[in-house]
Amino acid sequence: MYIIRISFKRVNCIDTESLFSSDKFAMAGTVFSGNDSKGMIFDLIRINDGESRDLSSYVFELHSEEPSIGVVLKALDLDENKGWIENKADILKAAEGISTAVKFIPGYGLAISSIIDTAATVIPPIIDKFVEWDNDDELIDYKHVFDFVPLSLDKQTIPVTFNARYGNELSPIGFSNSNYSVEFEVECNWEASFGPSITIDEDAMSTFRAINVKATEAGFKGGYPNFYKAIYGNNTYFGSINFLESNCLFRDIPINELGNPPLNDFAQRMKAVQDYAVKNGFVGGFPTYFIADYHHGIVCGTIC
Repeated sequence: MYIIRISFKRVNCIDTESLFSSDKFAMAGTVFSGNDSKGMIFDLIRINDGESRDLSSYVFELHSEEPSIGVVLKALDLDENKGWIENKADILKAAEGISTAVKFIPGYGLAISSIIDTAATVIPPIIDKFVEWDNDDELIDYKHVFDFVPLSLDKQTIPVTFNARYGNELSPIGFSNSNYSVEFEVECNWEASFGPSITIDEDAMSTFRAINVKATEAGFKGGYPNFYKAIYGNNTYFGSINFLESNCLFRDIPINELGNPPLNDFAQRMKAVQDYAVKNGFVGGFPTYFIADYHHGIVCGTIC
């Protein structure tokens, strides 16, 4: 299994598209492997000639069976009367829409290079659902496939700076003219895996506990993490599956009824709870990874 990470650094404006004001730099995109994809929506940036803006909060991680990744970016200068996606909930929906659209491209899962051009076409229709996308003021149209040396046990890193220039210095006054560069880094790590990859340690248990706390605070009976996360702006978002009270119930189960699995063993506790749930007439179950002792022995928080 390959863990591929793309980290954005900065955007540099050499020449704005706007003649008499700063550009409203709006960028979206996707990164995808043969079995994973992520949609990207960047915060709106106001930028002038000779300025740079930090993008270091945008980091995306993918899992892949092959050491390659496709990167597609599109950016526009929005006119003053145009909007952009500012609401965080809409950002998540739009990003997920881009990710899903890439997975439905005919040929997805085969050669990344064969769908890279098509992947670029799925972004504008998704964005159109949330904002008017002014295609006349295009600043960036970037498509590239990064291939790493296969089966390397060493981390491989590719630093990237690409330039996107429209028009030229001799363009007449009023002609659309821009010059931008974007810097990012693509990193590939190889990780030995046998079956589904999951971190079996206290970090995983802590994530389960945190998700269950947030789920109950939001009015759900409980929830579990899907172990995907994304960074938008200055915030990190963790994916979770949440359950309504009508679909499940919570039980404090004595640990001996679970077969006394080791409390520090993520997988054994997961399997013990699943076995318990099925034996007691449920479709399935999962531990919250909270425990308690009410003077009658340890009980394990469980959603069935």
